[in-house]
Amino acid sequence: MTTTTVITKKIHYLLSVILLLLSHRTIINAQICDTPQINTWKNLTDQIDLNDGFVLLCPFTIKGSACPSSPYVVKANHHVELMCEPSYDARDPCGNSSCVIDCPSTHFVVEEHASLTLDGVKLSGSENTAVRVKENGYLVTYCTQFENNRNKYNNGGAIFAHHDSRVRLIDTHFERNEGQNGGAIFHQGIIYLDGSNFEDNKANAGGGAMYTGQDGRSTMIMNTFAFNHAGLFGPAVFDAGMNVSQQRNLGCQNTGNGINCDGVSALVKGRVLCDTFVEREAWCQTRISLRNAQRNSEQQQQQHNNNGYSNDTGNSSNNNGSNNDSNGGNSGSNNSNKNDNSGAGNKNNNYKRHLLRETS
Repeated sequence: MTTTTVITKKIHYLLSVILLLLSHRTIINAQICDTPQINTWKNLTDQIDLNDGFVLLCPFTIKGSACPSSPYVVKANHHVELMCEPSYDARDPCGNSSCVIDCPSTHFVVEEHASLTLDGVKLSGSENTAVRVKENGYLVTYCTQFENNRNKYNNGGAIFAHHDSRVRLIDTHFERNEGQNGGAIFHQGIIYLDGSNFEDNKANAGGGAMYTGQDGRSTMIMNTFAFNHAGLFGPAVFDAGMNVSQQRNLGCQNTGNGINCDGVSALVKGRVLCDTFVEREAWCQTRISLRNAQRNSEQQQQQHNNNGYSNDTGNSSNNNGSNNDSNGGNSGSNNSNKNDNSGAGNKNNNYKRHLLRETS
């Protein structure tokens, strides 16, 4: 594909987005993606190569046997942009991603002088860090989700960025990622965070959500950090080189091993210092309530599943169908509760951004 063709595709995409935004409908579903059905890793990588790195993705899910044994490598001096079909919702501009990679291997590696842009993509399930950025590599994400990624024996559950790398994360969500240092992110380059949120990430050592290395530099503006945990210090963010700049971030119940800090932690002459984020008690209480409701819903669903298994076992021998009818009613109730909690979460995201804007 020629450079002219790639530029034409980008213009087509941007014009389509502008037309969608000009509409006054609350929720818009207009297809502008141009890829065939993707259901395997090979389908995805073939489209990347065929389109010279720029792909407008139709919704897809890659998991299980469709997963790769090795990551896609963005080679030196190459650029890859993956943009998922947008669904614009005035209540939640990012929404939930419909382009999902749920695989145990590393998903992407960005080599030196290469760049990767992810827009509206969800990366989950990696057991060896979802994205690795090498020296002088560049990673950009918009409205992207990193969930349930980990690296139990090394740093950075979701992202590991080497020296002199560049990382820019806008409106990106990190949840339940885990690593030795940097539950979600470990970096030693330059990183910029804007409007992103970190929740329930865990580091076995330092930096429950993010660990900025000795030579790293971080700029953080209007992000939220809630319920992250570090085994040693820096439950939200740990700054090893005193090179973190932060403005108008929010923190809620980030915990360490006896050293809690809703802010940026640093170790100075044997003492742990905490540069506390903006305090918004109402926002924190809302997050706690939503989290408790979600946990209760998950427990109820698990109990229902266990009861269903038990009843199914009994019914196979007793041919008693009454329990199944009762459990079916409970299932509808649990699913309804789960959907209600999901909607509350979207409202809370907007509430969060409103609070942040108030501090400007």
